[in-house]
Order: sequence, then structure tokens, then C-alpha cells
Amino acid sequence: MKNKEYYIDPHFHLESKKFSEDREEIIKRAKNSGLKYLLSPIDFTDEDAEIEPVKAIVKKTEDYYLAFGVHPHNAKYWNSETEKELFIYLKDSKVKAVGEIGLDYYYNFSPKEEQISAFKAQIEIAKDFDLPIIIHLRDAFDDAAKILFEEGIKGVLHSYTGNPDFLMEGLKFGYYVSFSGMITFKKADNIRESFMETPLERLLLETDAPYLAPVPMRGKRNEPSFVIYTYKKASELLSIDEEKIKKQLEVNFEKIFLSKV
Repeated sequence: MKNKEYYIDPHFHLESKKFSEDREEIIKRAKNSGLKYLLSPIDFTDEDAEIEPVKAIVKKTEDYYLAFGVHPHNAKYWNSETEKELFIYLKDSKVKAVGEIGLDYYYNFSPKEEQISAFKAQIEIAKDFDLPIIIHLRDAFDDAAKILFEEGIKGVLHSYTGNPDFLMEGLKFGYYVSFSGMITFKKADNIRESFMETPLERLLLETDAPYLAPVPMRGKRNEPSFVIYTYKKASELLSIDEEKIKKQLEVNFEKIFLSKV
């Protein structure tokens, strides 16, 4: 039996230019803060994504993994060539998911039809590679329900901001649900409501760094080591000892990303 539990950050964007100057230090701080598992999803079609420096760090860092996919913002770039490129990225043994992929009708940086097409195509690719998907959804839950439910694929609803009804359907079909530092925000009662409906056995906590820094770090550039504040808030909200949360979320990460069962 393990005698120590660890924090995890299953979703942060080290490829962001906001981390250009201190990527190595960020990962060192994460590990020194007690984080075990780390995972960075990368949109390889994003011209600002600094992919190679991240891959180099991942290669030499224990328990640090990657995901690749085309974000709904960039779904307009999905074509046969980007599909081939995704195949290449997914062959890396450190890649443990396809993502983040999904639908975003709030910004609509890509037309809805192209978002839906790219989303469906990448789900099929994830199935072919026997990988879970990391799902980004915003103002698109009706269309997402038609695509996701009954798909028979493992996945994570990342940085969940939807309502409890969609959440319950997602849980019924086997999805895990990840919440960011937004559960610490004063005006995020709706997100806390969904958080409270999520069973511990299906929960993940993330940073989505460099965005959404939790209280008391709001206004600062977020980073993986800040996830400890989100764990603290989760413990308060659930009235569950933080060590129990850490232990279960470590197991959840292993089940979703590191198990082929």
C-alpha cells in the first residue's frame, strides 16, 4: 500500500509562450510542491504553441505526459494533412490522450459545422489508438450530448462549467469530470454546484495554467504548483480529508490515462 499521496495536474499548457522563460523551473516547482502526475494537452495547429521545448522536458521528467489534438477554436484547420500529423504525435509513448478537443460556441472561432466534424473525426482516431479524450465544451452542450453519449470511449470533461444535468449524463456514460481553480472563485456558485454532484471516484482537479489561477493566487500567471489551493478548497467543500482526495485522484488519473483496461 502506498504510504504517501500526491497532487496531480492533469491539464496545463506548458507550450504557452507565457512559460517561455521558465519552463524548467515551473516543473521543478511542481515536483517540489508534491505533484506526481502531470499532463499537458497541446494543439499542434496553434502557431504560438512552443511544442519542442515541452517535449524535451516531458522526455526527461518522470510521470509527465502529453496529449495532442485540434482545439475547437482551430477546427477550421482540420483536414487530411492535420489528421496525418496527429497520427504521428500519437505514436509517442508519452502521449496518453487525444485532446483537448470538443465544441466552443461561445467564441465560434471556427464554424460550428467544422467544429463538429473535427470533434467526431478525432474521437474516431482516439478509438483507433485506444486513448481517452480530453473534452473542451462551452455553450455547446446540446450538440456535445448527441456526439459524446453512447460513444463508448473514456474521456474527461475538462474544466467543467456546465450544469448538473449534463454532468449526470456524462457520469452515466463513464466520463470523468475535471474542475479548475474556478471552484475557489467567489462568484462561481454554479460551478461549485456541479462539483458537489461529482463522485470522488470520477473527479479530477486541474489548473488549466497559465489561466484561471485559484484563490489566493488570482491575478497571477497560473502554474501546476498552484493546484494545491484547489485541492484545499475541494477538501473544504466536500468535508473530506485532503489526503483522501489526493489518494483517490491519483487513482483516477491512473485509471483514465495509464490503464488500458
